[in-house]
Amino acid sequence: GEKNIPAKGACIIAPNHQSFADGPLVLAGLPWNQLKEYYFYATEEHVRSNYRKRMAAQSNVIVMERANLKNSILKLAKVLREGHRVVIFPEGARSHDGGTVPFKKTFAILAKELNVPIVPVCIRGAFEALPRGSAFMRPKHIEVKFLQAIKPSGNDSYEDLTRQTQD
Repeated sequence: GEKNIPAKGACIIAPNHQSFADGPLVLAGLPWNQLKEYYFYATEEHVRSNYRKRMAAQSNVIVMERANLKNSILKLAKVLREGHRVVIFPEGARSHDGGTVPFKKTFAILAKELNVPIVPVCIRGAFEALPRGSAFMRPKHIEVKFLQAIKPSGNDSYEDLTRQTQD
């Protein structure tokens, strides 16, 4: 479904979150010659170690600051206004059982207010390959599907966009 990613301009890539493998799985489906256009939104917990902090600072990673959430969202908005793409895992955390949990609506607010499309991404099998607490991946079939983009309209509420993306 890579053809569902807009050819150019800002968009939000919104995958479900099953395992630690999800970030690299999404990256594998993106056009390699455009990777510098993509930014990942990560929680502070993912960049606690000094090594990870350095990697995030040198990469296209925007860290969600829980103490200053507004600042984090403004950074995302700036990147989107500049025409870049942002990968946000709307669940906010990995699945405990392989299913989805209700999506948070930050991505929908950004999409509606900045009029950028949302590309839902469905990941299946990553939980079975690398469930919570596992140190090593198991050989399992994993599917990553980039679904048709959702373009916000004036009538869509944040909740509507959130529900459409999760569905």
